[in-house]
Formats: sequence, C-alpha cells, structure tokens
Amino acid sequence: MTKSLKADTIQLGACYYPEHWDETLWDDDYRRMRELGFSVIRVAEFAWSIMEPEENVFRFDLFDRALDAAHHHGLQVILGTPTAAPPAWLTHRYPEVLRQTCHASSEAKGIRFA
Repeated sequence: MTKSLKADTIQLGACYYPEHWDETLWDDDYRRMRELGFSVIRVAEFAWSIMEPEENVFRFDLFDRALDAAHHHGLQVILGTPTAAPPAWLTHRYPEVLRQTCHASSEAKGIRFA
C-alpha cells in the first residue's frame, strides 16, 4: 500500500526550552522559527521541577507566558510530559519512581539516557 503525503500534513518544528532562556529572547526566537518555516515547538519534557517545585505546589506561570508568546507568533505547541526528569523532592520521597535498569537497580536522578 502506498500513501502519499500532502506538503501541509508535515509539521516542521524543534524542541524549545524557554526555562533556559531569558524571557526577553522568546519573541525573537519564535519570530525566527516562523521565518525558517517552523510551525510547532515541543516544550516542558524536562521541566517538572519548575512546574511542581514542591509536592502539590504548582507553578505554571513561566509556561503560560511561553505558550502565549508562541501562539502569538503562530506556533503550535506540543506540551511534553516531564516524566524524563522527575524533581528531586519526588525521587527522595518516593524512590520507587526511579527508572529501573534491566538488572532491577535504580538509576540515579539526573540520568536521562542509558
């Protein structure tokens, strides 16, 4: 079976980490992305500790502003689930959530890839 794709069905985008950049740079970054033909960004997959710095204390203001700015520039957003980087409070309080190796030993916090 052959399936053809229309040019408008393919999205071009990039990972973007607004938490690593001064907020004054976001608009220029987003503008440049659009100039390059990007239509989507993926954010937040490593930002759990920013969104929930303490258990049951949620702070979404940084990402509210970042997503509003992205949308202002016509960018769609894929909001990643930040399970790849659990916050320190979580892994200290609940060590059973740490990723396990094939030998059933826990990987230390901060290990992204084996």
